[in-house]
Amino acid sequence: MINKIFVKPLLFLIILFSIPLFGQDLTLDCGRFELITSDNGGLQFLYPADFNDIDHSRTDGKISFMSSNWKDKNGTLYSEAWESSNHPLSSKKYLRYAPTQITVDGTDITKTMNTSTTVDPNIVSDQVVEQTFINSMGLRVISRTYGFSNPNYQDFAITQYIIINTGEADEYAGVDLPNQKLTDLYFILDRWRSWPDQHLDQKYHPGTDSYYMDYYGDEAGDSLQIFYGWDGDDPDNGSYEDEGNPAFGSTDEFLTPYYNGIGLVHADNSAANRSDDPTKVRAVLRGANYALTNWSDGQFYSYLTTPGNFPPQINPDAPGTSPKQEQQPRMYMSIGPYNMNFGDTVNIVMFYGVGARSTEECREWGLKYKNGEITDAQKNEFLRWGKTDLFNKLSLAKQLWKDKLHSPKGSNPDPPTSVTVESGPGYVELNWAPVPDAVSYNVYRAVGVQDSVIYPLVQSSLTDTHYKDSDVNRGFDYYYNITAVNANGLESSQYWARTSRKSAVPRSALGKDDLSQVRVVPNPFVYDKSGQGNYPGQKDKILFAGLPGPCRITIYTVSGDIVDEIDHDSMEGTEEWNQISKYNQYIASGIYIYQIQSKDGKGSTIGKFIIIR
Repeated sequence: MINKIFVKPLLFLIILFSIPLFGQDLTLDCGRFELITSDNGGLQFLYPADFNDIDHSRTDGKISFMSSNWKDKNGTLYSEAWESSNHPLSSKKYLRYAPTQITVDGTDITKTMNTSTTVDPNIVSDQVVEQTFINSMGLRVISRTYGFSNPNYQDFAITQYIIINTGEADEYAGVDLPNQKLTDLYFILDRWRSWPDQHLDQKYHPGTDSYYMDYYGDEAGDSLQIFYGWDGDDPDNGSYEDEGNPAFGSTDEFLTPYYNGIGLVHADNSAANRSDDPTKVRAVLRGANYALTNWSDGQFYSYLTTPGNFPPQINPDAPGTSPKQEQQPRMYMSIGPYNMNFGDTVNIVMFYGVGARSTEECREWGLKYKNGEITDAQKNEFLRWGKTDLFNKLSLAKQLWKDKLHSPKGSNPDPPTSVTVESGPGYVELNWAPVPDAVSYNVYRAVGVQDSVIYPLVQSSLTDTHYKDSDVNRGFDYYYNITAVNANGLESSQYWARTSRKSAVPRSALGKDDLSQVRVVPNPFVYDKSGQGNYPGQKDKILFAGLPGPCRITIYTVSGDIVDEIDHDSMEGTEEWNQISKYNQYIASGIYIYQIQSKDGKGSTIGKFIIIR
């Protein structure tokens, strides 16, 4: 008989409050990689994070435990027990340094800290999320998740699970299972999946979702144990090879080049032996969600506790079964077995990370693919480097854990504690607080949108804490980040002292009553097949210039249908529009009419512009 309970499963990452905390997500966000934990037992990670205008890839799942001949607190004996009821006790997040205070053109955009977050300059990584929960099998689990801003380590997190046989079976104080001995205990990575989260699906790309999951590590001598997911080709999509989701007709980039992975960093050999034992991976299960839904609990237990049960590897060039039939593949991994006396502890350390080509590379190679300069095979070889990148990051994580989380070159310097950005006619001016032990500073800048893995460097080796950027144009949007560099050449995180609000060279409203200088730039708009557009990073942007201050902009078709309405409420003389209608669709080629209606009684004007796509 199986005892499997799914009532409010809570997974991990919480710590030392005297009362349970509920309804709280904690986020680890040192860079483009973001890991989120919640009180329902789940963990998910997102990549790339903190960018609204690009596709993401997500992975989520939870943990549970299996054991043989286990007796619950009511005295019922189960020959095969599977417990996934996790009761939250405490939760805390630690930061090595406080969020940088950032002001852009008078607006404070500093990230706020909640009451569960504490600044501790002595933590071993840049961020730590620590949580404690009780599993109904009588286990207290403390999980510590470490995040890093070091460029070599910023696309993954490491979580240590400290599993203690305390006999506590719920969130209430007291021992429910005194002196229990657990036999054949397994740590279960439970029901993990990976899939693309396509923010641009309706606007940009015609490709279909075809996410696969696979496992590496079942052969003797394999140095890694990891299961991973990627967006491969959908054999039901006969129109073209869509691995990586080429964004034909828009940016032409590969939108989903990501390989998401969950890998083993360390598993104790036993409760009495802390040496690493990768052979503790007992079995790995992969299956379609719809099929596994019909499995009995006994089938899960039998499969996951039988040594050597591993799925066959997928040939990505001949995947076989259609993903539309293998809907939403799920992965399970069992680690064990362990025998634990009352009070014993076992440590298991996991890697959660992503490997991928950069956005810039995906745009360059996507355009080559569209123009027929590379074959399907060359495209896929380019994208599948993400798997190599993922495996390399797991190897780095394993070495980092062996080194007790100390980087070979030491710690990165702190970022500036404050940054102020002011836009003016023909310039954007930046000032920041000096950083102790910094020997110089670098300034990075993105133009148009902040969806680059790393902003291009515009000024390096600055010894002053001031920079005036005069290489700017009216109508362009600019984003900056400032980093400190120490004597070892290490740099602070590029994701900390970063402006998430655009800086734009201002043009004041004209204030004229006749509105004679209102115009659209460019007009006509001609789509740039290179994907660059008239404004860098904003290929579909047009600008309404010469505005009188606060006004309403209404855009019509020549037949009088309303395409979009924009409320311009600032005293600036420009307003941008990305050619997306109020129905969230790109407008077609044609002639369009605009009406500008002043909100200050300065009258109205009508004009036209032309779109050529």
